[in-house]
Amino acid sequence: MKNQTNQTLGTLRAVEPRTMWPDEAADFTPWLAREENILALGRAIGLELEVEHTEMAVGPFAADILARDSAIGNYVIIENQLAKTNHDHLGKAITYAAFLGASTIVWVAPAFTDEHRKALDWLNDNSVDTLSFFGVQVELGRVCQVVEKFRRVIIRRDVTTLPSSPPSYLDSHQALAA
Repeated sequence: MKNQTNQTLGTLRAVEPRTMWPDEAADFTPWLAREENILALGRAIGLELEVEHTEMAVGPFAADILARDSAIGNYVIIENQLAKTNHDHLGKAITYAAFLGASTIVWVAPAFTDEHRKALDWLNDNSVDTLSFFGVQVELGRVCQVVEKFRRVIIRRDVTTLPSSPPSYLDSHQALAA
């Protein structure tokens, strides 16, 4: 096994979706519709997704993404939001699916309420076998480089004054060796 002592580690920090995509329609939907991202979403739920349209007109409204499951040819509605799930987006997704003849709804959000999880479970349990409902949580993280910091916890007893800032690791070793 390769020696891992010289490896640099990173720290994963959570990122709020709105800091990455300020606007759902203008920022998040186009990002999600990019080929590599729609393929990743499809892998997460076991579908082979291909984007047909973004912001597809449905009367005075617009479906975020109309996709096709290329494995079976059926339409898929992808309704995304950048906040915790709400009734408005669930209703929109169902309306868009009915109007556009989609057999699958994929609802993408950073957080799902227990009530909306239960609603999606109920829809799956009580709908015909040709309809499917997915809830997909989007999570973002940023990898930050680890910064090493050495903090002095033990000092020699004969040190009468301390520098205004703690010495570096190397300085601590030199002081101990003296």
